[in-house]
Formats: sequence, C-alpha cells, structure tokens
Amino acid sequence: MRDSLWLEYFIQYLEKEWVGLPDKCSGGKWTDHMLKIIDFIGKKLYWYPVHIRSKKKSGEYSHEYFKIDVFYIHEREYEFFDEDPEDYDPFVLPEGVVELENKYEIAKIKQCLWKLLCIRSPLRILICYQKNKEEVIKLKQDLEDMIIKNELMKGDNGTLLVVIGDESKGNSKNWREYFKIFELKRNLELEEVKEK
Repeated sequence: MRDSLWLEYFIQYLEKEWVGLPDKCSGGKWTDHMLKIIDFIGKKLYWYPVHIRSKKKSGEYSHEYFKIDVFYIHEREYEFFDEDPEDYDPFVLPEGVVELENKYEIAKIKQCLWKLLCIRSPLRILICYQKNKEEVIKLKQDLEDMIIKNELMKGDNGTLLVVIGDESKGNSKNWREYFKIFELKRNLELEEVKEK
C-alpha cells in the first residue's frame, strides 16, 4: 500500500512539474531538486520528511538519522509529542526511508542501498543517477547481485524501490526518458515498474 501510494504521488509530481532538469543539475543541485519531490510526497501522505537540507535552510536544528538522507515520520506522531521538537524527534519507526545519491560511483550507491536495508521500515527508496542508459542497466544488475549474494532482503517484508536517472536524458521534457523505476520482487529481481 505505502509503495503504491508513494509511487502514485511520485509520478503525479513528475506529470505536473517535470520540465527537465536544469542545465548541469548534478551533485547538491540534483539532491535539492529531488528533495522537492520528497517533500511533495510527504505532504500528500501526511508524512513529515526529516532531512538535513530542509532543516539547514529553514534555520532549524539539523537532523539526519543514521546518515540516512530522509526519514518519513507520520505527522500524527508529532501531534502527541510533548518534547521540544528542536531537541528531539519522536522515537517511532519511520513510514519510509530514502537515500539520494548524487555520485556515479557504484560502490557508493551500493553503500547507500546497504544502509537503507539495515533500517527497519516498510518502505525503502534509493534514488540515484548514472551517465547513460547502459550504466543504468549495469547499476541495476549490480544492485540485484549484491542483494542476492549477501541475502540482504532475507525474511524481509518491506518494499524496496530503486529509482535511477539517466543523466544523458536530464533535460528531456518527458520524465519517463530520464527515470527508470524498479521494485524488488519476491524472486529478488529488480523489475521495472510499468504504469497502470
């Protein structure tokens, strides 16, 4: 349920807002661009997205749990939280966790995936990019191999979504040319998500 709603809002945002990435949108600029999508989805799902960049920009206390880029915490958890939120967030399990990796290095992306899979959450999302279509396919295969070889999803009922951008299509007006969305299935293959 969470994964289908998250994807629905992800696609909704892209359908309405995508005009291609700004020129040379990589590194921190790319991350900031993706965080707009993360925040939009959080608002739609009533999930508060705790991430370090938004806190720094707003001048509030900066959070980052376990070096994970984004923790989604349901807004109702904050309603009953008596402590000062500048000091602590509620001690609850996240609704979802997201890693945004803005570098090409496969080893770094694998580390991001491993971190996500170490967190107890019903929804884990990795968003990254590669230089071209061939590199996107290679990365997908490398991530699949890593999960299978190391039994990283053994006995896990959570959902894993992997969203990989093709930098060579970054300025495309159609988001489908840029993003490939994969979901880990029971057979431990990352299958491309096709829109309904």
